[in-house]
Amino acid sequence: MIRGLLFSGIIFLICCNIAKADTAHDPDFDQILSMDISQLTVISVSKKEEKLSDAAAAVYVISGEDIKRMGATTIPDALRIVPGLQVEQFNSHSWTVSSRGFNSGLNNKLLVLIDGRSVYTPVYAGVYWDDQIVMLEDVDRIEVIRGPGASLYGANAMNGVINIITKKASETQGGYASETVGNVEHHDTDVRYGGKIGDDTYYRIYAKELAFGDSGIQHSQQNNFDAWDRQQAGFRMDTEKKSDDNFTFQGDMYGGNHDELSLVQNSTAPFSMLESRDDADSGANLLGRWTHTVSDTASTSLQIYVDHYDRDEIVLKQNVTTMDADFQNNIALNDRNNFVWGAGYRYDVEDLTGSPSLVFPEGSDKNYDVLNAFLQDEYAIIPNKLFWTLGSKFEYNNFTGFELEPSTRLSWKPTEDQTVWGAISRSVRIPSLIEEDLDALSQTVVIPGIADPVAIHLLGNNNLNPERLISYELGYRIEPSKTVSLDNAIYFNHYDALVNGRLGTAFVNGGELDFPVTITNGGYGNTWGFETSANWRVTPSWQLTAGYSFIKMALNVEGDTTTLDATNTPAPQNQFSIRSYLDLPHNLQFDNTLYYVEEIDTAPPRIPSYFKLDVRLGWKIAPGLEASIIGRNLLEPSHAEYPETPVTAAIDRSFLAKIAYKF
Repeated sequence: MIRGLLFSGIIFLICCNIAKADTAHDPDFDQILSMDISQLTVISVSKKEEKLSDAAAAVYVISGEDIKRMGATTIPDALRIVPGLQVEQFNSHSWTVSSRGFNSGLNNKLLVLIDGRSVYTPVYAGVYWDDQIVMLEDVDRIEVIRGPGASLYGANAMNGVINIITKKASETQGGYASETVGNVEHHDTDVRYGGKIGDDTYYRIYAKELAFGDSGIQHSQQNNFDAWDRQQAGFRMDTEKKSDDNFTFQGDMYGGNHDELSLVQNSTAPFSMLESRDDADSGANLLGRWTHTVSDTASTSLQIYVDHYDRDEIVLKQNVTTMDADFQNNIALNDRNNFVWGAGYRYDVEDLTGSPSLVFPEGSDKNYDVLNAFLQDEYAIIPNKLFWTLGSKFEYNNFTGFELEPSTRLSWKPTEDQTVWGAISRSVRIPSLIEEDLDALSQTVVIPGIADPVAIHLLGNNNLNPERLISYELGYRIEPSKTVSLDNAIYFNHYDALVNGRLGTAFVNGGELDFPVTITNGGYGNTWGFETSANWRVTPSWQLTAGYSFIKMALNVEGDTTTLDATNTPAPQNQFSIRSYLDLPHNLQFDNTLYYVEEIDTAPPRIPSYFKLDVRLGWKIAPGLEASIIGRNLLEPSHAEYPETPVTAAIDRSFLAKIAYKF
């Protein structure tokens, strides 16, 4: 690793000297090198367009050009650069992503949207990232809010919101084709064509196919059984009329297979064994959105979508359909009040089939409703200087009934290039179907001196309360010049009613001693931390970007409970990333990204610290034709990102070659 760091340092110094030379300026580079953040806008913080510099939240934007220059091949890979996010890759096709702690297989406190469509699964309120395959070339930006977003987005936006926004069809006209090949990520083929119907309707259609190979296993030299492939196609159509009404209609469908190696628990000897299988999964979605614009400060929108997925795995088979309708109205009440309100309805249909180690009761085919309304008012106490925002979400769900999720935010601009903001928010995370109906054989062990085997069963609970959070945030942004910007945020979070497990009374059941552990709300505690990011446009063709986050977690459980989720989901206290994007002569691009993730030393097992270096060399061969070579995880043959188990993968060093053509 030291040799790799030295090599990277030498390359870095060489690039510093090259950057002083004249370079052929790339117009696309302006997307990421425009450091005038006062001109950048976001929509996720207030559900309306606003300047990034004015947003009263810890928000970070990843551009489509960022994704390309990092050499990212999946959305989780791109999210690694966001300070405050923790990304762990479990195997070739599984990732966990969390904001401000609580990263685990049940990463259920973060809401993820793709063009306004929620992609979390209601089964456990997390995200299957291998199902969220988008054509990265068509991603306009990813807006990431670290911290509660429940006052606008509702339950499960507890610790943050990730909003993946794709380009309009009018921005993807003509043809595009690319092919990526590699030693681990075997190939990724993208084809897209965009056209126009009449004077005001644009469309695009696309298809992609990818295949990833097996990863390594942490504790051996063998390969894991976790290769996967995916085929996906979709379309988007946008009507951009000169009148006030515009429409969007889009959809995707996918199918594929992923190899699964799972440690399955048994109630008889040998009590646990590895099982492998080639699993199938598929899905489809359709979304329609109508927007009526009255003026720059007044608009109305209605969005409706349906989403369906099937996953057939060793311990659980899922068939889930979600239907969602969302109405929103933005209006300026007067010169000082910008008011936004809306209402929505969500309907989930879940059909689950368990296994001997994961049992669901008869009639676990369930339907769930969520009714919601929200309102928010932004009041200019001092026009162009001091703004107060007050709002709340009101929700009714089948799990816990009525929930109130308010927030208040204050934003002050002492000068045009500085913003100070603060926020106090309440958010909740409602229970999922797994937590209500679960009956899982967690482990069976033989204890010396006890004749019968001891089985630990994890049981669901129909009387769970929502997990609750009160969050306090403070942020400061400054742009001291057009080439430098800084963004800082600190926070203190108090959690209550965190899900964990209560150990019950043992009993003899069919020749074994059963210990029931019932899911309950016995966890509580605090987390606090600091996040910062900095951008420096060194020359017109060279940009440096850095991000750092610190988090401290102090969580506890009630005295008569065992821990399930409240204390076994730690986060690395320190993380940082440094990126360098450099345009060289002769239409070359040289890009480096260095990551550091500190050791997570809670035992057992621990996750060692690691450095990760990704390097990309790109070449614009001719107009529309581009090639690149990407090296990832270059500092060591492999590293771990998840606690070691018999099936946890080692993330291997990899190399990719890509060629792309626009016509």
